[in-house]
Amino acid sequence: DFLRPHYYPPQTLGMSRIVVQMRDKTILSLALLFTVSQGSLLNSGTPVNYCGNGTNAMAPIVVSADPGSCTWLNQKGINIIQPPTIDNTGSYNPSKSGTPEEFGREVSVTPTIEELEGITYAIGTTNVEFTAKDKYGRVNSCVVPVVVEDAELPQWSQPAGSTSPLLCGSIVKLQTEKDKCTAFFKYALPIATDNCKVLTPQTPSHPAEGFNYPAGMTVVEYKVLDSAANAAKCEFHIDVKDIQAPTITCDPEVISVLPNNIGIDGKGQCTDKAMVNYKCVAADNCEDKQTFSCNIPTGSQLGVGSYKITCDTTDQAGHKSSFTIDAKVDDRSPPVFLSCPSAPITHTIMDGDSFGPMWQIPKAVDNSCEPPTVSESKNRKPGDFMSPGSHQITYTATDKSGNSAPECTFLVTVIDHRAPTINNCPTKNIVVAADMHATVARATWTAINATDTNGNLLVAQNIDKLPKSGMHFHVGINPVEFKFKSLVSGKESSCQFSVIVNDAERPVPLKQATDTSMFKCTKSGEYVKNHRQCGGLFLTLKSRNGHLNNLGDVVPYSGPVRCCNDNFECRGDDMYKACLPKV
Repeated sequence: DFLRPHYYPPQTLGMSRIVVQMRDKTILSLALLFTVSQGSLLNSGTPVNYCGNGTNAMAPIVVSADPGSCTWLNQKGINIIQPPTIDNTGSYNPSKSGTPEEFGREVSVTPTIEELEGITYAIGTTNVEFTAKDKYGRVNSCVVPVVVEDAELPQWSQPAGSTSPLLCGSIVKLQTEKDKCTAFFKYALPIATDNCKVLTPQTPSHPAEGFNYPAGMTVVEYKVLDSAANAAKCEFHIDVKDIQAPTITCDPEVISVLPNNIGIDGKGQCTDKAMVNYKCVAADNCEDKQTFSCNIPTGSQLGVGSYKITCDTTDQAGHKSSFTIDAKVDDRSPPVFLSCPSAPITHTIMDGDSFGPMWQIPKAVDNSCEPPTVSESKNRKPGDFMSPGSHQITYTATDKSGNSAPECTFLVTVIDHRAPTINNCPTKNIVVAADMHATVARATWTAINATDTNGNLLVAQNIDKLPKSGMHFHVGINPVEFKFKSLVSGKESSCQFSVIVNDAERPVPLKQATDTSMFKCTKSGEYVKNHRQCGGLFLTLKSRNGHLNNLGDVVPYSGPVRCCNDNFECRGDDMYKACLPKV
């Protein structure tokens, strides 16, 4: 009865080994291995005799549940192997020689392979008990554990009626909504199914009914465990792209004014720069505080002129926006004259004097630190020639921005005591010979005139009564004087010279009657003698003192105009005509 079950005190879970000795001609030891486990058929904790040989227990038969099922169906018994059975196991050799004698092996085992076909096993461990019976009717039983494992993972699918694809393993690409850093998205909640039992799934914090996903990549993950602790995960990514550029708004135009620190006396401190301040606000759908930068920061000190200030802002997605500010620094303060003559300036010019500087150019300063342009209204300079009289001198000071200081105005009075300047006055006396058979001679000279200091062209006093170039003068010394008076100073200048007419003709005796007829008058009465004046201008002769003639006024000739000799005629020009032989 050594194969009969024996009961032992409770054992711990695991494999135990018990050695039993029996005597049958020889002493044999049989090692029995059994396992104490918690299976579907082993809940009482009662020790079970597991099938096996004398050394090792038979290993449990481990199978996987059928696909889609929480059980395993034994088909054709090919998956359950009956335990090996022996009877009177061993061999002996009594004579210690020859061939050992083997024990008989006629043993029947139930259930048979055929009886095991079609049996369904649940998930877990099922102990299949086998009974061995020899030909003498002795029996023994042992158990073979059949372990059915659930190796099938839970499966994900869309809920019934959903037409959208299953998102597991995909990337959903979205774009941010206007003025938001999120995109709203909802989807059908994936359903987990299992061949056995699905435990409560682990769901993400984003509900499938709809959620505003932030810009960037969000991982959505669902996890479930089945009753066999098989885990399945449905993971997909929601990629939200920020498509909206940031905005930036600034003051479109800013104007700063150069400070006027020099004061009305021009003694303050000048400056060539002004502070330029402006405001900008940048915003982005994905940033609480969007930053920006400008090529010219606010608060910069800039000189007079116009500037383009460009401010840029870039968001985390790389979108860029810009704003251009028209900035200007104006100088609205006029320059200041440091000095300006307050009293009139008088300048007297005497003969022989020349013009020199009569005043100094006023100096001016400007708040921009750059010297302003100082100019006189008529571009007159202190040493320029100025006509006699009073002249208003006006200076203006203008800075580079076009601001002009109040005019600096003062009077310059020029008093001219200079005499006129005579032009073409003969430098020596004019000497001519008397005309043949006459007591007069023609004298000519370049026209004589004069100019005063104002450039006025002057004519001689009593010019109509003075001798003229081209007239005939009496034999002798004829003093001539031209007097000119300045229209500016009233002073006079004179041009004096003499016209000397010499009588170089000697007397010639008359030899022939024809000579007499040529030189003698043949008529009496109001006739002009031969070779005497008969027209033109007449130079009166007041008196004579030797060869010096005291000349009077020039008057038109008023005597007879007919010649006393028929062989003579009155001919000449507007200056002088005489009775001369006919030609």
